[in-house]
Amino acid sequence: MSTPIGTPTGREVSAAAFQDARRSGAALTKRMQILSHLCAAGGPLTRQEISDQTGMPINVVCGRVNELLGMGHLELAGMQERQEGPSRQLVVATNEGFGMFETEAAHDDGEVRA
Repeated sequence: MSTPIGTPTGREVSAAAFQDARRSGAALTKRMQILSHLCAAGGPLTRQEISDQTGMPINVVCGRVNELLGMGHLELAGMQERQEGPSRQLVVATNEGFGMFETEAAHDDGEVRA
């Protein structure tokens, strides 16, 4: 079975969806949801724990966590060893990440929330 000429590949579809999410502001919203969740958690979490606790798909969490790591809002905090399967990285909000969360919370309603 061949693919018709002009049909986008899975990679092209994913790239287009990612660009649409960035333009619409959805990526920013997801980053802030993840950052606020980590700030409220009081300790490091794995990407899978963030996905489970927020209800966001793991692929969304992984992409936004990687962006937040690159921005310096999150940092790696070790590894979670598991009985089965590979170890998972733990991430935690940095001081800059907490500051970003507090700034966003202040813009929401004029009050800073921790």
